[in-house]
Amino acid sequence: TAVKSQSDAAGPKAGNNTLIPLRRAPKAAMADRLLKDNPAVEIKSLPNQLPAPDPFSVEEMERIIAYMREKYAPPVANYFEFAFMTGMRTSELIALRWGDVDWGSKTVTVRRARVRYREKTTKTAKSRTVDLNTRALAALARQRHINFMTAGDTIIFNNPGNGRQWSSDRWQRVAYFYPSLKALKLR
Repeated sequence: TAVKSQSDAAGPKAGNNTLIPLRRAPKAAMADRLLKDNPAVEIKSLPNQLPAPDPFSVEEMERIIAYMREKYAPPVANYFEFAFMTGMRTSELIALRWGDVDWGSKTVTVRRARVRYREKTTKTAKSRTVDLNTRALAALARQRHINFMTAGDTIIFNNPGNGRQWSSDRWQRVAYFYPSLKALKLR
């Protein structure tokens, strides 16, 4: 039988990761001849299959961006339009700097991410180049008028509430994305 644990609140993978060391203890006790049978043998891992992706349609994306343009400060709509157009991870978007933009080649180089208040390497630990379409470039151009500094190392997408760098990749969703989806009655 599968066992649910408190760690399971974070998902099946977290629960299964908790079970790994718990299964080792009876094995060690058997090796030391303290146990005859392994009681953990019946504890099965939880199924860990991710649901199929369910992306927004182009029409839904356009509705979200239009709503944000109407409801929030311009940097919010610029941020989300750029995110939709590039497919970059949120943690990478909030660490993106003006020095990462190559206007001539119409690309950005993703070198870093910001996770749990700290800057680190990307999830894959490799930098990559992302091609920018016309809309991504337009969002960057609008954002440039808002916060471009002469130093090429300044953050592109700051928190519009305080002008500082986002501390983590959670707040954009909580403050803007989820309320927009709720208002638009989108999943």
